[in-house]
Amino acid sequence: MTSSHEHRKPKLLIVTDSAALDTGLGRVAREIGTRLVAEDRYEVNQFGFFHKRTKRAVPFRIFHNRNDGEPKFGQLYLEDIIREHEIDLVLLIGDRFMFDDFLLSPTARGGAKVLWYATIDSQPCDYRQLAAMQLVDQVIFCTQFGQVAAQFAGFDVSQGCAVVHHGVETSVFHPLPSGHRDELRKKFFPNFDDPFVVGCVARNQPRKNIPALCKAFRMFVSEHAVCRQCGEIIFSPLEAAGSCPSCEAGLPELFDHVPAKSDAVLYLHMNPLDPLGHDLHSMVRRTNIDKQCVFGDVKIDASGTGVEDRDMNELYAAMDVFCLPTMGEGFGLPFLEAMAAGVPVLATGYSGHTDFVNGVGDLIEVESWVTDVSNNAERAVVSLEDMVAHLDRYYYEPEDYQAKWAQHLLKRGINIQSDPRLKVTGHELLKAMGDAGHRRAKLLDWKNLLPIWPKLVDTMLGIDSKQSDEERVHLGVELV
Repeated sequence: MTSSHEHRKPKLLIVTDSAALDTGLGRVAREIGTRLVAEDRYEVNQFGFFHKRTKRAVPFRIFHNRNDGEPKFGQLYLEDIIREHEIDLVLLIGDRFMFDDFLLSPTARGGAKVLWYATIDSQPCDYRQLAAMQLVDQVIFCTQFGQVAAQFAGFDVSQGCAVVHHGVETSVFHPLPSGHRDELRKKFFPNFDDPFVVGCVARNQPRKNIPALCKAFRMFVSEHAVCRQCGEIIFSPLEAAGSCPSCEAGLPELFDHVPAKSDAVLYLHMNPLDPLGHDLHSMVRRTNIDKQCVFGDVKIDASGTGVEDRDMNELYAAMDVFCLPTMGEGFGLPFLEAMAAGVPVLATGYSGHTDFVNGVGDLIEVESWVTDVSNNAERAVVSLEDMVAHLDRYYYEPEDYQAKWAQHLLKRGINIQSDPRLKVTGHELLKAMGDAGHRRAKLLDWKNLLPIWPKLVDTMLGIDSKQSDEERVHLGVELV
């Protein structure tokens, strides 16, 4: 710092979604900013995207990104703040596109250092992502997936580029007693008696692939038939299918009838008419699940506020399984929140959330890829059949699960009888995976992660924190 700054606290500016909002990035900004304020060694400020007054108080100043007629996310005003308030360190949190104008401006940063806490939700990183990382003083990643993607693109991650995961407050997101859960399910789903709840919390936008969830849920709940000759599962009544598409068996006595799951509910906590997403009211009617689908009372868009944390924990706790067939996540906070609440997680086997879901949650097979038009990155498209197979493992007890899936999986080289994991289903599996996810989430409690941030800030400001280069590369919590 220059001599004129020697007798004041270093000034920090966090740039991302407003910490007063309950978006994922807003939560991250709130936790990091509050921890840095508690150090009483910095003056913490925020340039908050979509800021509006809410009931939530934060212990630092938030500048609104005035965006009237300005470049995206209000870059001109950001430059003014950095200059007028003599900011020493800018902390960017989020995706590259949020900061393009700022990063490309030769005057934007003034004399401030820039630390980018990067979210990367797909591979490969394109040239713009790589160029942006080379324009800042330091990059850290919120997942190992993102770090590896950057490394494959040619970015040198050896110079202190740590992986520091986002966290969850396990004193707020935690399992609830079974009696309390039963009461919540009666409250949220009054039209169902002891339902099996498949829940999803996400923004209704194309990347989340909610239509795939609707289609898989339809396959999951529908009446269908299993061919006794070859094990083929026909996801429709036999009279509609006519015959087995695999072995062409057609006699009714050659099939086992599987009744519809009238007790299953799909809970979608999102705006069904989000301007960036699909018309989900139409989608659930099209897939004929409208009578078994419940939407949360969510009136949120990119500039809105979310549900209070403790209310969100009750929503998670009312679920049997959390399922999101996303095409790619930079991190995926709802997965971690559901795990903290003791809810088994079913997620796409690709992108940032696999860092912490792998090994304690179920990963859905990727069936195909779609190249994103905006950056040529690959987006994952899940197998609907594999999603249904995972949901059935949670729904059925062992005998019924094996009766439906044993022959079908054997054709794919998967022997239920010799795989001890597949012998555990139903209530036992719900309990085991819920407990495993909860244990993993406790490792990623914010209280374990936040002490890292003053060390990172001190390093950026040239304040001696007595860290070796190796320690700066490996600042994250070890996930076991």
